[in-house]
Amino acid sequence: MRAPTEPQVVMTSKFGLRTINGKEEFHPGVDLRAPIDAPIYAPEQMKILRHGKGEKFGERFIVAEGSLVYKFMHVGLVNGIKDGDVLAEGTVIAKSDCSGTDAAHLHFETWPKGSNGWTGKAEDPEEFFFKCLLGQEFFPYMEGDKQRWYLKAV
Repeated sequence: MRAPTEPQVVMTSKFGLRTINGKEEFHPGVDLRAPIDAPIYAPEQMKILRHGKGEKFGERFIVAEGSLVYKFMHVGLVNGIKDGDVLAEGTVIAKSDCSGTDAAHLHFETWPKGSNGWTGKAEDPEEFFFKCLLGQEFFPYMEGDKQRWYLKAV
C-alpha cells in the first residue's frame, strides 16, 4: 500500500466537524495538498467502481474498491480509465485539480467494504488508512497562521 499523493504528504484539513463560512459541517475525509496536475496514485490494486462529475465534492470524482472503498474528489480524470478497470498499486489514476473548490488539493475518503459496495459510514483516513494500514502518522506544524500536518513513518 502507498499514499495517494507524494512526495511529502501534507494534510490541510482533517476528518470530522469543521466550520466553513461560519457554518459547522461534517467533513467525511481528509484534504491532502496536491498542486494542479500533480499525479494521484492508486494506493493499492483496486477496481474503479464509478467516476465522473458530481456536485458535492467538485466536478470530478473517482470511487474505487480495494481492501477498502476509496473516494478521490476534486480531481481531473486521466484519459482511458473506465468503470470496471482494475489498476495496479501506484498507477496514476487522476491529476489534482481545483474543481468545486478554490485551491487544488485531493479530498480523500476511506469507507469499509460492505455487501453492496460500501457501508454507510466513512472512516477517518488518518486513523483507518494512514496509521493502521501504512503504519504512518501525521505530525502537526504551523504554516503561517494555519495548522498543517505532515506524514511520517513511526
